[in-house]
Order: sequence, then structure tokens, then C-alpha cells
Amino acid sequence: MKIRFALTIILFLFVQQSFADSLWDKTKDATRSTARTLGNVVETTGETITGDKKTPEQARAEIDQMEKSTLAKLFKEAKGSKALYDNSFGYAVFDSRRMSFMLTTEFGAGVAVDKHNGQRTYMKMATGGLNIGYGVQFLQFVFLFPDKQSFNQFVTDGWDAGANAGAVAGKGAEGVGIELTNGTRVYELNEKGLSLSATLTGTTYWKDDELNK
Repeated sequence: MKIRFALTIILFLFVQQSFADSLWDKTKDATRSTARTLGNVVETTGETITGDKKTPEQARAEIDQMEKSTLAKLFKEAKGSKALYDNSFGYAVFDSRRMSFMLTTEFGAGVAVDKHNGQRTYMKMATGGLNIGYGVQFLQFVFLFPDKQSFNQFVTDGWDAGANAGAVAGKGAEGVGIELTNGTRVYELNEKGLSLSATLTGTTYWKDDELNK
């Protein structure tokens, strides 16, 4: 009798957990989709993440300036980042705004640069998820790609950290940033400086058709 009761409890807990996991997965998908839609709306109305309306030329110039200042900040604060940059095939820099009001949304813009030919590809990013907390953060992300394959895959196919959860793994150098399984190094910077770790889960990156015309 006791064994049957115990099995019943275990089965109940298993079903409950499965339901919770399924609900959580659906919630993450929905919030990620909402965030990407928000990112599309912001960019297609000609606005950068500053909220000001810009022409494509003005938006590209603003992103280019952000790229330069972010790299300078990274090299100053992250030991070894300049050497990794020098040895990289290419890189990408993004500026974003993360808003957390129980439901976290994040959208931003950036550029990926092929160091061998100087080609610049402008891109968007968006994140959605559940979060306990309130506030707005201004963040920058820097990707350093070790080879042509990792760079081209990011630029050509885009990247979804939710769909590629297995890629968000590895170790950071000296406790800073993330090293993805393909060797790409990712750094996150906030208003105070370098973050101890980057958060990529649920983030999608894709080409900005309007700025690449």
C-alpha cells in the first residue's frame, strides 16, 4: 500500500514537472518572438536604440561610432582582449537596451566586420524572457570570431542563442566573458564597465535588411 502511494506521488510530481517545463518552454518561445517583433518595429521605423528617428546613413554612422568606442572600452578593461581581437578573423559589436519589468525584453543594433576585406554587415538583436526585477540597462556585446566559418555562419545564417543553446557553453578567459564551443569569445559591457559574464540565452541576431541596402 505504501509502495503504491509512493509511486502515485512520484507519478504526480513527474506529470506536474513535465507540465511546468512545457509551459516554461512555450513562455520562452513567446517572449523571444515578442522581443524580436519589437526589434523589427524599432528598426523598420528608422529608429536606432536611442529612440531617435534616423536615416539609414545616420543609423550606420551612429553604429560605427558605437563600435569604435566599445572596442576601445573593451581593450582598456579586459586583459587579453586586444590580442584576441588582433588574431580574430572578424568581429561584431552590438549596442542594446534591456528592459526588465517581470518580462524582460531587449533589442539593439550592431555591425559585424570581416577584417580581411573590411566588409561591414549591419545587424539586429532581440531577447525575450521571464525575469524578476525592474529597470533598464544599457549594454554592449562584442563577439570575436576565430575563423572564417564562425564569422560567416553568424552573419549569413544569423544566430539564435535559444535554438543553439548547446553553443552557449565553454569557459571564459580569467573569469571574464564566454568562450563558445566554436572558439568565439563574447564580452558584455555595461554602464559601469566590463561584466563578469555575458548572458546570451534567448537572444537572436540577424541581418538588418534596411541598413545593408
